[in-house]
Amino acid sequence: MQSSPAIAQDGTLYFGSRDRKIYALNSDGTEKWEFLTGFIVTGSPAIGADGTIYIGSNDKNLYALSPSGTQQWAFAAGGDIAASAAISTNGTIYFTAADQKLYALNPDGTKQWAFAAASGMLSSLAIGADGVIYFGCNDKKLYAVNPDGTQRWTFTADGPVWSSPVIGADDTIYFGSDGLFDPSIGVYRGRFYAINPDGSEKWDWPTGAPVRSAAAVAADGTVCFGSDEGKFYALNPNGTERWEVYAVDQIESSPAIRFDGVVYFATYGGHLYAVQGSSPLADTRWPIFQHDLTHSGNAGMGRRPDVWFYPFQSNAFDDEVRAVAMVGPDMYVGGDFHIAGGVPASNIARWDGTNWLPVVGGVNGSVYSIAAIGSDIYAGGFFTQAGGTNANFVARWDGTNWFPLGSGSREFVWSLAVLNNELYAPRSFLDTNGMTINGVSKWNGQTWTPVGEDLGHLPFALGTDGVRLFAGGVNMRQNNLLVWDGNSWSPLGGGVYGEIRAITTVGTDIYVGGDFQRAGGLNGLPVNSIAKWNGTSWSSLGGGVVYRDILDSYVFAITAVGTDIYAGGYFLSAGGVPTTSIARWDGQSWHSVGGGVQWDAYGGGSINAFGVIGDRLFGGGAFLAAGGNRSIHYFGQWNGTSWSSLGKPLSFVNGKFQFALTDQIGRTYGVEASSDLVNWTRVTTYTNIGSVVQFIDNASTNLSRRFYRTVTP
Repeated sequence: MQSSPAIAQDGTLYFGSRDRKIYALNSDGTEKWEFLTGFIVTGSPAIGADGTIYIGSNDKNLYALSPSGTQQWAFAAGGDIAASAAISTNGTIYFTAADQKLYALNPDGTKQWAFAAASGMLSSLAIGADGVIYFGCNDKKLYAVNPDGTQRWTFTADGPVWSSPVIGADDTIYFGSDGLFDPSIGVYRGRFYAINPDGSEKWDWPTGAPVRSAAAVAADGTVCFGSDEGKFYALNPNGTERWEVYAVDQIESSPAIRFDGVVYFATYGGHLYAVQGSSPLADTRWPIFQHDLTHSGNAGMGRRPDVWFYPFQSNAFDDEVRAVAMVGPDMYVGGDFHIAGGVPASNIARWDGTNWLPVVGGVNGSVYSIAAIGSDIYAGGFFTQAGGTNANFVARWDGTNWFPLGSGSREFVWSLAVLNNELYAPRSFLDTNGMTINGVSKWNGQTWTPVGEDLGHLPFALGTDGVRLFAGGVNMRQNNLLVWDGNSWSPLGGGVYGEIRAITTVGTDIYVGGDFQRAGGLNGLPVNSIAKWNGTSWSSLGGGVVYRDILDSYVFAITAVGTDIYAGGYFLSAGGVPTTSIARWDGQSWHSVGGGVQWDAYGGGSINAFGVIGDRLFGGGAFLAAGGNRSIHYFGQWNGTSWSSLGKPLSFVNGKFQFALTDQIGRTYGVEASSDLVNWTRVTTYTNIGSVVQFIDNASTNLSRRFYRTVTP
């Protein structure tokens, strides 16, 4: 498949395929319809304001299809149509064909005009604010054609132009070329260009191989693109280099820029890269391939605002929550965050029933598990320091200070369990012969003791029923699910066929979750990612949970609230009931939990850990909304009826408004305030933020209304 998908306003995904078909998929990945053309389809669709899909085929026809998949019309060109169509603000449809012509059609499919170029067109189109159409050709030229079909200008590059042009904030046109052949090394050396709106060159940037990737322009003017040498470049608006990433394989895909500046691109080697950039996608006429992040190809399509944003609510977290533990009246959470409920916290925090509090010093990496023995708190994860003290992946907090647990582990500590007031952890260490042992170890407060033999791989999950210890993972011995009876490890119920991520005991029953299809071994009971062992046999929980494919569904957390079992993970349905990443099992059937959690407008998101206080369920994970409430980020509570955040909706100190701001890549932010959302006043500026800063507005005392925003720089 060479066609890049386009996304309609209702979330429908449209794309073409080399099997001669045009497909429409629902947002959950199920097929909506398919349309058969006469030959392969390599270009991307363009979507009209009324939802009409325009896409060409190598059968020489441009098709207009309704959102329901019926053909409205087809226009026969003089050659194959391999590139993508584009739509102007007045509804005119433009496309190029192998007969070396640029066509302009009315919305009813009748021809307005055809412009003849000097050679074959290789790139897709871009449309400027004045309606000028830009495209590249095999004759080394970038063409600018007026909306009436006359040529405005051409610019000659040093090689064929496959790269689709994009347009920056000042109407600068950006594109790449294959460049000149270098006989000394036997390759083409590409070049990337910035062209003024009048067709004159602004600057160029040499690369070591052809540039066929379309660029993407960020809001701060940074221009990002890839080349066939395996390098991904970010250039400043003046043509100097900002940064580059070496990805080894050819890069001809078009990059995308997320709302927080993260840049995504793919390589020929099958890898998808995410690189932290400096700002979101630019709000220009045509800043990216096919106009916008939905690839509408429509110059008149309003750019969808970023659905997700970082709120100022004090109850929000700023990154993923991976662990939750109840310790007496308090609740501890761990993860990747630097703000917990609006309070600065280094990856671990405490809720005392009223307020969020940092665990002083915190740790310098991710926390995957938390456990308690008496008043001591234990944290395991991927970190090397706790409270500034060296601690390899596991540490103890006594309420005042952090302490290492001996030599710790040589690899991640995924899970912790407490049995008979002793701590158990997945642990990697060297034996007396210098051999690596991956298994479980016990900490008695002074030393580590191996629990049984090497298990082959570190367990992801530990659990206990107060007498026995359970361990589960992937590629472990004896089918990935083991029980320790105090003397030896043995498979529990024949193990599972797949991966274990969660083990929870409820009464005499043991619930396990993960990514597995059978319990009881390879030929065991079909279960789909969650199962129950009652001491003698396995049972399925209503068919389990499913993502789009059963191989992609995960259960990361299981807990009980009363007689109900809750499962959290990464899935789209439970027992056939639609619900995103969290579901409730009442012993007979599955139920949605307020619609679940979401990462973006199309779903996603995951639940990693649960906590319970009375009849309230707390869930932490990777999500930016729960039950559709976009103010709930990464951690929320469910009261049986609805989702809410945990903490005060706004935070005041002595009557003065405050909030926390974090940016881990050193950007500069200004905080501005307004009483009418029209006139803004700069309150303060934070330069090169590398950690959490606490903002307090001294001028907010006794004000009845005041709005805030952060801006860069």
